[in-house]
Amino acid sequence: MQRHPKNTAQLLRRGSLLMTCGASLLYLFALYIFVNPGIAVAQGSVEDDRNALIAFYDSTGGDSWRGNVYWKSDKPLDQWFGVFTDADGRVTELHLISNRLSGEIPAELGNLPKLEVLSFNDNRLTGQIPSELGNLVNLKVLWLGGNRLIGTIPAELGNLVHLEELSLHTNQLTGEIPTALE
Repeated sequence: MQRHPKNTAQLLRRGSLLMTCGASLLYLFALYIFVNPGIAVAQGSVEDDRNALIAFYDSTGGDSWRGNVYWKSDKPLDQWFGVFTDADGRVTELHLISNRLSGEIPAELGNLPKLEVLSFNDNRLTGQIPSELGNLVNLKVLWLGGNRLIGTIPAELGNLVHLEELSLHTNQLTGEIPTALE
């Protein structure tokens, strides 16, 4: 049996309590958003994507690539050779197969949160696969075959829950395949 308030004072106390609880929850939510700013808005920006691509260009001998039209320019990223973006200008695909990429894949490439396709087969990439690629949670295709990559496959690639295609053939990778990728 539900009790009904008998007078206005009881109604006001009950309403005040509800407002206090609501305000407290709102305050806690605002504090959480402040401490975790990436939660409130989409991660990063087009400028962050541009910076990650420039770090990649500089790290992989971009001036010697076969195709590098508009890279490091002020043009929209979807005009850069091999770069595809969504309607907001965020990078979703990188297609640079057989493009004379040489050098190491920089950790900054893990700062492309909208990336779905990373296609770098048949180049001269060296060094280890950066564990930061595990940050690319929207990645569906990861093609790094036909390079000169060394070391182990980072366990962080197990974070790529949407991954459908993985190509790592013809590299010098060692160790076990992470369980999450099997």
